[in-house]
Formats: sequence, C-alpha cells, structure tokens
Amino acid sequence: MRRLPLFPRLGPLLVLALVPLGTATVAFSTTPTVSYETSPTVVVASLREVLGEMADADPGPSLRIFGDGRLEVHRPPYMQQAGDWTDQLSADEMQVVLGALVADGLLDLDAATARANLTAARHRARAAALAGEAPLLEASDTGVTTITLAVEGRSQTIVWRGLRADAFVNPDVREVQQARRAQETLLLLMDRPGLRRAR
Repeated sequence: MRRLPLFPRLGPLLVLALVPLGTATVAFSTTPTVSYETSPTVVVASLREVLGEMADADPGPSLRIFGDGRLEVHRPPYMQQAGDWTDQLSADEMQVVLGALVADGLLDLDAATARANLTAARHRARAAALAGEAPLLEASDTGVTTITLAVEGRSQTIVWRGLRADAFVNPDVREVQQARRAQETLLLLMDRPGLRRAR
C-alpha cells in the first residue's frame, strides 16, 4: 500500500477502505482479486520491445514480473540508465498492475478480431480521405511489442508490430487501444523510482 502513488494512472483501480474491527483495522479492496501463481520462477507478466530502427545485438528494453513480486527490468546500452535493474512489488502493487491488465481485456484480446477491425478502420480512413472528408493519417513504426500475461488460470501472448503507430492513427479500434494500454501499464514500471541495479 505504501507504493500505490507510484502508479498514478492505475490508482483509481484500487479503492481501499479501513474498517475497524474491535481493536484491529482491516484493509480491503473493492476491486476483484486477480489470482496468479506466486512462485518466484513463474513469470506472470512481461513486456519486450524490439525497436526496428535499432541495428543492435540488444534491440530493445524488457521487463518481467514474477509471481513473488520480483521485477526485472532491462535497458539496452543505447538507453539512459542502461543495464539490468530489479525491485520488489508488494502484494497490493501486484493486484493493481495485474488488475489493470485484466480490466483492460488483455486476456480476451483476439488476434484475428484485432486484425479485422484494424483493416476495416484503415479502409474507412482511406475512403474518407478519398472523399475529401478527412485527412489520411499515417505513422511509421517498425518496432515489435510482445506482451504476456498469465493470471486467472489463463495465459495470453500478444505480438504487435507498430503498436504505437496503430494506436495513434486508430483511436477508435478497441483492440489496438487495449494492447496500447497494457504496454503503457508495464512501461510505467520501467521508470519506477525504487529500481536498483541487479547484481
């Protein structure tokens, strides 16, 4: 509970109340609890970015969250504070982060539906541009984002080329925005103040 302010976007997802029970005080959350394996060897969420414009043996940043709350962050040599970093998420923080990913619908995101909806949105945008009704927005992004989530007895892996560009150009495509929000949720952890260099 002490570190919840480090997640300003996620804060509203966890509503805490203190209820006196005799001489004891109990904290509880109105947000449903996300179940996950608590093993220190099980990765419950991860993010890997391969930046297409970087011709490097270490092409991008990554992070992994293990079931016991251990956080591993890697920044490649061309980034500030390059190297391997670590921290420990509390049980409350695990619920906030994993809960945000579940609430955003990451477990139910279907690749075929996402492709179909994105293609339809692109066709609509081109038709509107040809009719002079709207400018045609295009953005270039050759990076590949891989997001994994293993909670609630289920697992999901999303691999998306050009996620940032697709999210910018297609704000109305739900699946694109779901993947982008998941990416942003995990990227927040890469700038966590409590990170320390891994040994």
